[in-house]
Amino acid sequence: MAASEVRRVSRGDSFNSEVGHLSLLAAASTSSDAPFISSSYPNENGAFSADPKSTTTGRSGVFSCIPGPPWVINILLSELCERFSFYALRAILVLFFKERLGWSRDSAVSIFFFSSALSYFMPLFGGYVADSKLGRFKTILGFSAIYVLGSFVLALAAATSPEPFFNNGTELSNLTSTATESVEERAVSEQAGAGAEALTEADTTGSAFLAIFALCLIAVGTGGIKPNVSSFGADQFTGPTKTEDIGKFFSIFYFCINTGSVVSFIISPILRVNAGYGVAFALPTVLLTVATVVFWSGRDRYIRKPLGKSPITVLWKVFTTARSSSNSFNGGGGEGGEGGGEGGEGINSVQQSDTSRSSHWLNKARGPCNEQDVNDTIDIWRQGAILLTLPIFWTLYDQQGSAWTLQGMYNIFFLL
Repeated sequence: MAASEVRRVSRGDSFNSEVGHLSLLAAASTSSDAPFISSSYPNENGAFSADPKSTTTGRSGVFSCIPGPPWVINILLSELCERFSFYALRAILVLFFKERLGWSRDSAVSIFFFSSALSYFMPLFGGYVADSKLGRFKTILGFSAIYVLGSFVLALAAATSPEPFFNNGTELSNLTSTATESVEERAVSEQAGAGAEALTEADTTGSAFLAIFALCLIAVGTGGIKPNVSSFGADQFTGPTKTEDIGKFFSIFYFCINTGSVVSFIISPILRVNAGYGVAFALPTVLLTVATVVFWSGRDRYIRKPLGKSPITVLWKVFTTARSSSNSFNGGGGEGGEGGGEGGEGINSVQQSDTSRSSHWLNKARGPCNEQDVNDTIDIWRQGAILLTLPIFWTLYDQQGSAWTLQGMYNIFFLL
């Protein structure tokens, strides 16, 4: 786990709030050049390995700029469809809960942030499963199936939810989505809606339950894809130009992310207004299915690396070992003194190799833990002070899909 080799490769990723869609430990992805499973090219021992000739692109036209083996396109296309689906849901999610299910503004925004937070927490679990249990390919494929199921359930919830009518027969969506009416007409509409009874909680309880359950499935599904798909793409590159080709791959990879994001924010609201929420949520379901099938179609050609250490497990071991050593050192006595002596010996070795880390308390983990793991953990610990400022930015950033969306629904009428 070489933290010094973990690099942010996103360039101008305006929509990808994947808390630094890193190359997801590209160092771990490329630490072993020998593939675990590859295409159908057995070597002299009967084991599968990559065909040396297959690493050339062999493509022409618009795809000639894509480096690496031909099956890299499968990964890029599946990521394009997946990102479209993810942001298409987010673009109208808060409006769905407010307009279609009759939730309050605060409740709609709260469920939006709940789903967002869960979506960005689950990659910790997805990365652990891929690194230690299933491998990246099986993890991506399995979690994609959960993702498709969640998206389907959300579309089902939207399609089966009752139409939100007021007592005066005016449809709620007409009160909130007609941007062409004048300020006076808008005031009349709001007054009519305010004095009438909207759908009761019992009317939308079933649909709301389905929608929340779907959002949980979607969060789990995207959690298995986010931390693995980019590094799985890096696994496909071998040969002397591997480093250069991986850089080009990530540039195209994030182009696909941003393209899917931008297009989804354009198409999803249009479908909502003209075809309804059911169709607007059904399109992401179809594209997620396409993404899963496209990714699965390259199963016999992908290079799959063997299972290794999970970075989460490594970090936890270093922290707990250093903490235990600190307690032993502070406790005094013969054993404590001996523990302190070992810690001092570890620090002396650190001073010879890297004086910048010599005084850090995590050095007490040296000995029981791998020296490189300790160095990487220290580097991550030092970066924590900077990373703690990111939630402030992302909290404001995600307002554009929630509170600012609702605010824009009202402010736009005063600008016309």
